[in-house]
This record gives sequence, structure tokens and C-alpha cells, in this order.
Amino acid sequence: MAWTSLAGASVEERTGEGGLNDYLREASAQVSVMDLSIRMTADPDPVPVGELLAYTLTYENLGGGVAHNVTITDELDPGVTFLSADPAPFWSNEQDINWTIPRLDPDGPHTIALQVRVKDTLPDAALLQNSFTISCYELVAKSSSIYTQVLNGTKLAVNKTALQKAVRRGEEVSYIIEVCNNGGQPASNITVRDVFDSPVEIVSSWPEMVEDGVWHFASLAPGRCLQMGLTVRVPRTDVLYQSQQKITGQGFVRTYRDYSTSRLPSSLSNRVYVSSDQMQLSASAQVKILAERGTELSLREHGSGDYESSGDLRFLTANKSIQLDRSVRAKHNPTALRLPGTSSQNVSCLWHEVVWAKNGITNTSFEESYRYSTSLDSESHFDLDENQSTMLIKSDFQGLAHMGTLKLPVHGHQARRRYLFCRGLCGRFSGLGKHPRSEPGQMPYLGCWTGRSCKESRARPGPSNLRDSPF
Repeated sequence: MAWTSLAGASVEERTGEGGLNDYLREASAQVSVMDLSIRMTADPDPVPVGELLAYTLTYENLGGGVAHNVTITDELDPGVTFLSADPAPFWSNEQDINWTIPRLDPDGPHTIALQVRVKDTLPDAALLQNSFTISCYELVAKSSSIYTQVLNGTKLAVNKTALQKAVRRGEEVSYIIEVCNNGGQPASNITVRDVFDSPVEIVSSWPEMVEDGVWHFASLAPGRCLQMGLTVRVPRTDVLYQSQQKITGQGFVRTYRDYSTSRLPSSLSNRVYVSSDQMQLSASAQVKILAERGTELSLREHGSGDYESSGDLRFLTANKSIQLDRSVRAKHNPTALRLPGTSSQNVSCLWHEVVWAKNGITNTSFEESYRYSTSLDSESHFDLDENQSTMLIKSDFQGLAHMGTLKLPVHGHQARRRYLFCRGLCGRFSGLGKHPRSEPGQMPYLGCWTGRSCKESRARPGPSNLRDSPF
């Protein structure tokens, strides 16, 4: 074997072309090496303070055999609060989370999902560090970290509080509105607009509004709050209704009339809208408007034949009063209803007259009822208000009549029921029923009717037969 440093070819150089002691040999070998990988992503990035931040850990056995006793550790930044992980960790504390996998095959990537909340106190542009490590029995640990930027800009919050939870119509409601900047940057050009779902009367406000329901502020520094106050009056509308009518004729009659001074419950909804150069938001408040007990009067009548009626009605919601003076004269006869063309329809219906009256304030009910009557001549007077209830009746009829009154205890007072009713098959009734507002512990005055009928009239205390009454 010879070596030379001379330039050019040498006769003894081995080129691998064959010949004595001139040869070329090549060899190769493959070695299988185990490896683990781990990486992490964050969403959203950057993340606002106070918001949720989702981390996703992806780990994989890249081959070379099965990895045993795989340990994955995640170290959270002190600026976040740990909420949950899927799958659940083997153990965890406030900042460190650990998973143990007894056997990890080279079968593709696996993921772990974590959810944390970013603390409100972090400054703008701060970086959240998340460090993670994977190791196994066969390999040394492999570590890495990611960084997520924090956004702590302007963060407004608004709260509206009603100082009264429930009011009556005509009463006042006061509100406190508070707008705070919980972010790390100032808010500018702030407008606060208060909007009601129904008309109200503005009584007072502070500070001074730039227009009805609108405040304007130039800026709001981080960590500072603005307060506004508003007092409004819930509108109350009272109705006065008066009518006089007189009807005379022959044919078929069917009428329905209902009057009520009661008021149903409702609610007053109010929403405040806050806008600035940086963001917009809103809040709302609701106040219950209480129901009001009142008086009610309903009239139902139908029949065929001769009919004459007149009535004076006065209706006033301010003092819950309904007054009705009414006279009816009716006589049953068959009648024919004309139909289109030359057709007609014969109708024969006995007279039915029912008047119900109820005073929800004094818990008093009246009923004047005539059914299956061939003739009726009646004069009646009803007077209901917040202080008393009165019914006056004078009638002459042929049929079935029922006159009744029912007095129940006023809410909160311990008293017995009192009731009185009269019935007749035909004849005359006259009398008075009157119920003034009773004092606690006292029984109300009950009037009485006198009656005569073809067979027998009854006027005695007993259960009131008001099954046809809506009260």
C-alpha cells in the first residue's frame, strides 16, 4: 500500500476499477430512535383582561417504540385563574397541572384542552407565559413556552338600580345609574341615554342633562365611576264616561255590556344605553306597577217580542264609581227575522235579564236576574264606589227571578260571610241592599227585600246562588 503527495495520477492509485488490491466496498445501517413532541396554542391571542383564554396542548409519540410513564406538566402564568381541563389532570394546584399517561403508542397526535380566565388587574400589553414539559421513562424531559399578549383597554360597565320595586299609578320612581371604567385606558366622549318603554313624567335629575334623558361626559379615567340620578312619575289617566240611551222596538234583542274601574298589574321597563369612542353597552331595570281593585258591572239580556229600555250611566275611575239607573219593559212574543231576499226566520225566546255588580274594594257583590220571563217591568239603581255599594230594585215580572247580595271579609279582616237572597216564580219585588265600607271587626249592614208571588216568595238568609255570576 503506497501514498504519494505528487500531483497527477499514480500507477499505484486504487480507483476501484478492479485488479489486484484495487477494490471498493459500501455499507449502510438503520437505527430506530424514540422521540416525543409537544406544542401549545392560545385562543384568543391577544386576550382582553377578564375574558376566557383557551389553551390547547398537542402531544405525540413520533415513533421508535412505546413510551412508558409519560408525564405532561403545564405551568400557568400567575396572571390567570385555572378553570377546567379535558381530560382531567392527574393532580393540579393554582398554577401547576400534571397528567400521567402509563403507555403512549406512536398512533398520532393527542390533545388536552385547558380553560383559564385572565385577571382584571393586569396592565395593558402584559405577556402571559405558559410553560409546558413532556417526559417519559425512556427519554429526558422536553420543554417549551408560549406568550400571550394582554389587552387592558377601555372597559366600561353600567348598572341601573330602581329604588322602588313596586309603585302605584301616579307615584314616583327613583333610579341610580352608575357607569365605571374597569379597564386600563381612559374612555372618551361618553353619552348616557335613558329610555322608558312607556311615557313617564320626568320629575328631577342630577347632574344636569344635555336633553331629556341624556347625559354627556368628556372622559372617564381608569378605575373611576360616574353616577347619575333620575326621578320619574308613573302616569295615571282617569276616565269619566257618561251616557244616556233609550231603545224601543219589536224583534229579537241580545246585548252585552261590561264596565270596570279596576286596573290590572303591569310593569315599567327602563333601559340605559352607554356609548363612548371605544365601546357601547346597556343595562335595564324593571318596576312593578301594582293592580288596583275597583268596581265592576256587567249586563246580559236577550229575548224576543216588545222591548223598551232606558238607562243613565256614569263611570269615573278616579273614585272607582259606577252608577246605573235603568228601566226595562219587555213582553214575550214570537218574531220573524228578515233574511236576504224574501226569506225570514221565526224566533221565539223568553226574556232573560241579568245584571251583576261587584265592588272589589268592599268585597260586595249584587245580582239582579230574571229568566224565562213572559213579561218584565223593572226599575233598578246601582251605585258602587270606593266607600259603599247600593242596589235599589222595583220589579213586576212573570218568570223566574233571583235577587242576591254577598258580602265577604275585607282582606286582612277576620269576619264571617254575610249573604241574603230572594227568589220568586212570579210577582213583585221591591227593596234595598246597601253595604257601606265596614270598620275592622264590625259586620256590614245588610238590607232585605220583600216580595209577593203567584205561588210563594222567599226572603231568607242562606247560601247565595251566584253560579251564573262571573264573581
